[in-house]
Amino acid sequence: MSEVYLPLADVENLFQKLIVSILGWDVSTPTQKNNVKIDWATGGRPGWGDPKKNLVFLKVIESDSNYNKEREVTHRYIDSPPEYIQRTSYTRQIQVGITTYGSNSFENMQLIRDSMFYQTFRNTLSQNKIYLIPDIVAPVRAPELFNDLWYERIDMTLHFNELIVREISSVPVESVDIKIYEGNQGKEIEDVEI
Repeated sequence: MSEVYLPLADVENLFQKLIVSILGWDVSTPTQKNNVKIDWATGGRPGWGDPKKNLVFLKVIESDSNYNKEREVTHRYIDSPPEYIQRTSYTRQIQVGITTYGSNSFENMQLIRDSMFYQTFRNTLSQNKIYLIPDIVAPVRAPELFNDLWYERIDMTLHFNELIVREISSVPVESVDIKIYEGNQGKEIEDVEI
């Protein structure tokens, strides 16, 4: 089995596409895809103006869990060509913070929450070795005041287990030449029992 590992940027992109698909937005339309934010603008204009605009913000991090700490390490030796493989596998727990804004923020969050249990979306995640932990806490409504405007805001956190498999391989040492020298003169001893 080869390595199973998704870098953080790939996990973020996976969840961005998944949320866009759940909400029925067009993945190929940049404006609709960009309404699911996985990064923030680094310069000027910190807001988006219209409080009714439907947006989703994702925050993907590794969460601390006992599962993250356990490692299963196996070793394998292949004869031809000679190779030593160390395989480390473990479960990484991912926390996905979701914040929805806009006139449909509550409905959008409910749709995201419900869709996490639909087989179509579960299949998308399981193809990437990511699995929902179904103990979902209810979304929290938290209207937000920004630039003298009230924005409808809903927050929810989802947790997922992700299988991680890392492999390292090396060429094993097949033989070693041992030479023993006697005294300061460096005279090699030929018949030595070890």
